[in-house]
Amino acid sequence: MADKNVSGAEITELLVAIGRGEKSALAQLYRAQAPNLLGVLLRLTQDRAQAEDLLQEGFVKLWHKAELFDPGQGSAQAWLFSLFRHLALDQLRQQGRRRVLLQQLAELEPDAEMVLPSRHPRLQHCLAQLGGESRQALELCYRHGLTHEELSSHLGAPLGTVKSWLKRGLERLKTCLCR
Repeated sequence: MADKNVSGAEITELLVAIGRGEKSALAQLYRAQAPNLLGVLLRLTQDRAQAEDLLQEGFVKLWHKAELFDPGQGSAQAWLFSLFRHLALDQLRQQGRRRVLLQQLAELEPDAEMVLPSRHPRLQHCLAQLGGESRQALELCYRHGLTHEELSSHLGAPLGTVKSWLKRGLERLKTCLCR
Protein backbone atom coordinates (compact mmCIF):
# COMPACT_ATOMS: atom_id res chain seq x y z
CA MET A 1 0.00 0.00 0.00
CA ALA A 2 1.39 3.39 -0.95
CA ASP A 3 2.03 6.00 1.73
CA LYS A 4 0.16 8.82 -0.02
CA ASN A 5 0.79 11.53 2.58
CA VAL A 6 4.57 11.71 2.50
CA SER A 7 5.86 15.27 2.57
CA GLY A 8 8.87 16.64 0.75
CA ALA A 9 10.71 16.86 4.08
CA GLU A 10 10.02 13.17 4.75
CA ILE A 11 11.29 12.23 1.29
CA THR A 12 14.44 14.23 2.03
CA GLU A 13 14.89 12.39 5.34
CA LEU A 14 14.37 9.04 3.63
CA LEU A 15 16.92 9.81 0.88
CA VAL A 16 19.49 10.89 3.47
CA ALA A 17 18.83 7.71 5.46
CA ILE A 18 19.18 5.58 2.32
CA GLY A 19 22.48 7.33 1.67
CA ARG A 20 23.59 6.09 5.11
CA GLY A 21 22.62 2.55 4.10
CA GLU A 22 19.31 2.21 5.95
CA LYS A 23 17.36 -0.50 4.13
CA SER A 24 14.13 0.27 6.00
CA ALA A 25 14.23 3.80 4.56
CA LEU A 26 14.48 2.34 1.05
CA ALA A 27 11.43 0.16 1.72
CA GLN A 28 9.53 3.16 3.08
CA LEU A 29 10.44 5.32 0.10
CA TYR A 30 9.44 2.51 -2.25
CA ARG A 31 6.00 2.23 -0.62
CA ALA A 32 5.57 5.99 -0.75
CA GLN A 33 6.86 6.75 -4.25
CA ALA A 34 6.75 3.61 -6.42
CA PRO A 35 3.23 4.27 -7.77
CA ASN A 36 4.13 7.85 -8.76
CA LEU A 37 7.44 6.81 -10.28
CA LEU A 38 5.81 3.95 -12.17
CA GLY A 39 3.34 6.46 -13.62
CA VAL A 40 6.19 8.64 -14.88
CA LEU A 41 7.97 5.63 -16.37
CA LEU A 42 4.77 4.41 -18.04
CA ARG A 43 4.21 7.81 -19.66
CA LEU A 44 7.76 7.80 -20.99
CA THR A 45 8.01 4.19 -22.19
CA GLN A 46 4.38 3.40 -23.09
CA ASP A 47 5.18 -0.18 -22.00
CA ARG A 48 4.16 -1.54 -18.60
CA ALA A 49 6.72 -4.37 -18.47
CA GLN A 50 9.53 -2.01 -19.43
CA ALA A 51 8.34 0.58 -16.90
CA GLU A 52 8.24 -2.05 -14.14
CA ASP A 53 11.77 -3.20 -15.03
CA LEU A 54 12.95 0.41 -14.95
CA LEU A 55 11.27 0.96 -11.59
CA GLN A 56 13.20 -1.95 -10.11
CA GLU A 57 16.43 -0.87 -11.79
CA GLY A 58 15.85 2.68 -10.59
CA PHE A 59 15.51 1.65 -6.96
CA VAL A 60 18.70 -0.39 -7.21
CA LYS A 61 20.43 2.66 -8.69
CA LEU A 62 18.89 4.83 -5.97
CA TRP A 63 20.33 2.54 -3.29
CA HIS A 64 23.81 3.03 -4.74
CA LYS A 65 23.50 6.77 -5.49
CA ALA A 66 21.43 8.12 -2.59
CA GLU A 67 24.55 9.33 -0.83
CA LEU A 68 25.02 11.79 -3.71
CA PHE A 69 21.76 13.55 -2.86
CA ASP A 70 22.41 16.97 -1.30
CA PRO A 71 19.35 18.54 0.33
CA GLY A 72 20.97 21.96 -0.08
CA GLN A 73 21.00 21.63 -3.86
CA GLY A 74 17.29 21.14 -4.47
CA SER A 75 14.15 19.22 -3.64
CA ALA A 76 14.30 15.53 -2.86
CA GLN A 77 11.22 14.91 -4.99
CA ALA A 78 12.85 16.56 -8.02
CA TRP A 79 16.10 14.62 -7.50
CA LEU A 80 14.20 11.35 -7.19
CA PHE A 81 12.05 11.91 -10.28
CA SER A 82 15.08 13.11 -12.23
CA LEU A 83 16.97 9.91 -11.43
CA PHE A 84 14.13 7.73 -12.74
CA ARG A 85 13.36 9.96 -15.70
CA HIS A 86 16.99 9.93 -16.87
CA LEU A 87 17.12 6.16 -16.49
CA ALA A 88 14.08 5.82 -18.76
CA LEU A 89 15.37 8.33 -21.30
CA ASP A 90 18.75 6.58 -21.44
CA GLN A 91 17.03 3.28 -22.15
CA LEU A 92 14.81 4.84 -24.83
CA ARG A 93 17.87 6.34 -26.53
CA GLN A 94 19.61 2.98 -26.39
CA GLN A 95 16.57 1.32 -27.95
CA GLY A 96 16.69 3.85 -30.79
CA ARG A 97 20.29 2.89 -31.49
CA ARG A 98 19.38 -0.80 -31.27
CA ARG A 99 16.58 -0.28 -33.80
CA VAL A 100 19.13 0.89 -36.37
CA LEU A 101 21.31 -2.14 -35.68
CA LEU A 102 18.30 -4.47 -35.83
CA GLN A 103 17.36 -3.04 -39.22
CA GLN A 104 20.88 -3.80 -40.42
CA LEU A 105 20.68 -7.30 -38.97
CA ALA A 106 17.27 -7.86 -40.58
CA GLU A 107 18.80 -7.22 -44.00
CA LEU A 108 21.16 -10.17 -43.61
CA GLU A 109 20.54 -13.13 -45.84
CA PRO A 110 19.30 -16.20 -43.96
CA ASP A 111 21.94 -18.90 -44.10
CA ALA A 112 23.42 -21.11 -41.41
CA GLU A 113 26.92 -19.72 -41.78
CA MET A 114 25.80 -16.10 -41.48
CA VAL A 115 27.48 -15.11 -44.74
CA LEU A 116 26.73 -11.48 -45.30
CA PRO A 117 26.11 -9.77 -48.60
CA SER A 118 29.03 -7.72 -49.84
CA ARG A 119 27.09 -4.48 -49.26
CA HIS A 120 27.53 -5.02 -45.48
CA PRO A 121 31.30 -5.47 -45.13
CA ARG A 122 31.49 -3.46 -41.90
CA LEU A 123 28.67 -5.42 -40.29
CA GLN A 124 30.23 -8.67 -41.49
CA HIS A 125 33.54 -7.66 -39.91
CA CYS A 126 31.87 -6.69 -36.61
CA LEU A 127 29.83 -9.90 -36.38
CA ALA A 128 33.00 -11.91 -36.95
CA GLN A 129 34.48 -10.25 -33.85
CA LEU A 130 31.73 -11.57 -31.55
CA GLY A 131 32.11 -14.61 -29.33
CA GLY A 132 30.22 -17.79 -30.16
CA GLU A 133 27.34 -17.49 -27.69
CA SER A 134 26.61 -13.83 -28.40
CA ARG A 135 26.80 -14.31 -32.15
CA GLN A 136 24.60 -17.41 -32.10
CA ALA A 137 22.05 -15.76 -29.80
CA LEU A 138 21.91 -12.64 -32.00
CA GLU A 139 21.50 -14.69 -35.14
CA LEU A 140 18.71 -16.83 -33.70
CA CYS A 141 16.92 -13.85 -32.18
CA TYR A 142 17.20 -11.23 -34.91
CA ARG A 143 17.47 -13.31 -38.04
CA HIS A 144 15.22 -16.22 -37.13
CA GLY A 145 12.82 -14.45 -34.76
CA LEU A 146 13.25 -16.61 -31.66
CA THR A 147 12.02 -15.03 -28.43
CA HIS A 148 14.27 -14.81 -25.39
CA GLU A 149 12.44 -17.77 -23.84
CA GLU A 150 12.81 -19.82 -27.03
CA LEU A 151 16.51 -18.96 -27.16
CA SER A 152 16.93 -20.09 -23.57
CA SER A 153 15.32 -23.43 -24.35
CA HIS A 154 17.10 -23.86 -27.70
CA LEU A 155 20.54 -23.02 -26.31
CA GLY A 156 20.02 -24.81 -23.00
CA ALA A 157 21.01 -21.72 -21.04
CA PRO A 158 19.20 -19.75 -18.33
CA LEU A 159 17.06 -16.85 -19.55
CA GLY A 160 19.24 -14.27 -17.77
CA THR A 161 22.36 -15.67 -19.44
CA VAL A 162 20.75 -15.50 -22.88
CA LYS A 163 19.68 -11.89 -22.27
CA SER A 164 23.25 -11.08 -21.19
CA TRP A 165 24.66 -12.65 -24.37
CA LEU A 166 22.27 -10.56 -26.46
CA LYS A 167 22.96 -7.35 -24.58
CA ARG A 168 26.74 -7.79 -24.68
CA GLY A 169 26.59 -8.80 -28.34
CA LEU A 170 24.55 -5.73 -29.29
CA GLU A 171 26.85 -3.47 -27.28
CA ARG A 172 29.94 -4.92 -29.00
CA LEU A 173 28.30 -4.59 -32.42
CA LYS A 174 27.35 -0.99 -31.70
CA THR A 175 30.88 -0.17 -30.53
CA CYS A 176 32.41 -1.84 -33.56
CA LEU A 177 29.98 -0.24 -36.05
CA CYS A 178 30.49 3.24 -34.57
CA ARG A 179 34.29 3.18 -34.91
